[in-house]
Amino acid sequence: MPLGEGKKLFGDRPVLGGFDNSIKGLLYTGTKEEIQQNVRDLIDEAGKKGVILGADCTVPRDIPYDHLRWVIEAERDY
Repeated sequence: MPLGEGKKLFGDRPVLGGFDNSIKGLLYTGTKEEIQQNVRDLIDEAGKKGVILGADCTVPRDIPYDHLRWVIEAERDY
C-alpha cells in the first residue's frame, strides 16, 4: 500500500514506510539522486506530519550507510 494511502487509512496515527526493504529495492540499489527524489515524492504524497520514512522494520545488513544518510539529508533539506 502506498504511504499516502496508509496515511489516509490510519488518519492521525503515524505510518511507517516508503521504501522496499529488499536487496532489489531502491533504498539498496538506488543512486543518491534516485533515493532523494523518492524522499521528496513520498513527502509530497503523504506530508511530514505523522510519517516515518523507512523500509519496513529492517534493512539488509550490508546496505551502504550512505544510502540511509541520503534519506535523512533529503528529508531534512526538503
